[in-house]
Amino acid sequence: METGYQSINDVFIYPKPTAYKIYLKTSPLLNCSVYIIYDNTGKFVLSEKTVSENTAIELESLLGGGGYIICIEGNSTQIFKAFKE
Repeated sequence: METGYQSINDVFIYPKPTAYKIYLKTSPLLNCSVYIIYDNTGKFVLSEKTVSENTAIELESLLGGGGYIICIEGNSTQIFKAFKE
């Protein structure tokens, strides 16, 4: 059952699903980590650095809905699923 967010090792991604934005909440140790977004076919979509403990990622400009994979690279790589309505 979807809970509206996903958390692994002090990283929260919410809301799930979303239509416009998804938010990353990280511990201070993960500030300036890189996040990379891939579509459901594995095609690269976007890569940016987290700007603070709370980072908003705009998904509105992405064409269509569906699943996306978000990889957060810091001391280790963490992988999350996100769904755009």
